[in-house]
Amino acid sequence: MNRASLEEMIRMSKDDQDLMEAIQDALLSFEEYHTAIYSMETKRKLLTGTIDAQQFQSEITNMDRIRTSRHNAVLANVNMLNRIAAQ
Repeated sequence: MNRASLEEMIRMSKDDQDLMEAIQDALLSFEEYHTAIYSMETKRKLLTGTIDAQQFQSEITNMDRIRTSRHNAVLANVNMLNRIAAQ
């Protein structure tokens, strides 16, 4: 997403509050995905060797599920933003 496209999308949808909120939510999902990755990798490093293997696997599996969910949200939001930008 380049700045010009984003500015044009905002300009074109300035009178549609629902669309503006959808654009904002879509953009915020990028950071939510980044945070999920960072949290998972940080927790992996902090927990390595401090808890038993089964508990470790459970923690990492749960965090990976969150990361996957946020990744899928980003993909859906990129598609939505691309459709809006194409209009």
